[in-house]
Amino acid sequence: MHLAIHALLSVVLARAFFFRQVAKHGWPLLVAIVLAGTLADLDLLAALFGPAAYLAGRYTFTHSLLGTLAVIFVSGLMFRALDKSYAPDKHLALGKNRFQVSDKFAPLRAIFLALALAAVLHLLLDFFSNSGVALFWPFQFARYSADWLPNIDPWLFALLLAGLLLPELRRLISSEIGAKEKSPRGQTGARVVFVLLTLYIGARFLLHSSSLSLLESRAYHGEIPAHVAALPDAFSPLHWSGIVETQSMLCTVPIPLAGKPFNSEAARCQHKPDISPALATAQQSEVAQKYLRATRFPRASVASTTAGTAVAIRSMRDLAPGAPPHAVAAQILLDAHSRIASEQIVWAQEIHER
Repeated sequence: MHLAIHALLSVVLARAFFFRQVAKHGWPLLVAIVLAGTLADLDLLAALFGPAAYLAGRYTFTHSLLGTLAVIFVSGLMFRALDKSYAPDKHLALGKNRFQVSDKFAPLRAIFLALALAAVLHLLLDFFSNSGVALFWPFQFARYSADWLPNIDPWLFALLLAGLLLPELRRLISSEIGAKEKSPRGQTGARVVFVLLTLYIGARFLLHSSSLSLLESRAYHGEIPAHVAALPDAFSPLHWSGIVETQSMLCTVPIPLAGKPFNSEAARCQHKPDISPALATAQQSEVAQKYLRATRFPRASVASTTAGTAVAIRSMRDLAPGAPPHAVAAQILLDAHSRIASEQIVWAQEIHER
């Protein structure tokens, strides 16, 4: 559904604001716009190469500002390859006292704008979600997310789908009664969808702000919060999942914005592990540093083994409802002398299975 949402958004964009260009160039331009709006998710293929490749590739290059420029460029090349008839040029026309340039590149600028908006909308939508995108890759590996939208939003999918199908239904009804449409088919409906989309994201922003205010205003088992995050529920905008870090604990707590009052005592808290030579060594390992650069609210667990100590680091965000389907963790094994025996990025579910 995640990829489908981006594809639908690209089609709605083309219908709402670039109807003339699509009508002129046909399916090659529509394909290029959809490609610009979905190509960033090519990094999903990183999951096929294991958890380490997924951590390094997902939401990094193709979801960065630099990668977005590359997506626009590739989509433009695709359009030129598909639409052989398009060959913009310039010619000189003699003016009164000087040469005047008659610019025929205006259509090219409109096409570039369509591809750029589709690519940027993909980046914005993923930033608004709780996915976490590396905007400044490769100069900075930190992930940024507004946490307003769930990673997979059925309400957003339904809104975009309705915006495409309802105008088609209206056209069929109008053709039966012989009525003529004043605007291009589906253009008005697509623009209405963009207005509703803006209102929906705005409402999610306000609800997210309210959730953060609730989290910050309470104590958790006698400790005040140092850092908080509110993650959206996929089905109800009025239910959020809170993550709270205090001086000694990491907690998760449901945040109902309607119905039951918020109860901070319902938080499920885990004490942070005590600092030990094994934990300190594990946190300084190469694998742990890579993982920590890409993770908010990391939680470490330390367990004794027959050979020494096992340290696992994973994100508290992955424990909340609506977490990404491919969650990864860092696992470091140390010998009896607290020296690193092995370190690797693993799928988070493997930590529970051991």
